[in-house]
Amino acid sequence: MVTDHYSMRIQVPPAAVLEARQVLDGMPNILKIIHVNELKGWLEMELVPAAHSNSVNAYQVNRILSALIRAKIPIVSFASETEPLQDRFPNLTTDAVK
Repeated sequence: MVTDHYSMRIQVPPAAVLEARQVLDGMPNILKIIHVNELKGWLEMELVPAAHSNSVNAYQVNRILSALIRAKIPIVSFASETEPLQDRFPNLTTDAVK
């Protein structure tokens, strides 16, 4: 069974990646951190999908951004991905089936 997972990418200054990861690791609406690019400051995380919805809950995104702001971590850029990861990266599901 394949479930829909949605992701969010956040870019912080490269020097703040470790601290940002520590803040994000404990958040209940983040399933896991998928990818970290320490040189460019990008963190990509898999989010818990909104109940009864096919998209990321804006409240979840706001909570994630607020946590970083409270920790005084500058946010350079962010994007919430509303399409499931298996649609963006078809090899994730096809490789898992093999």
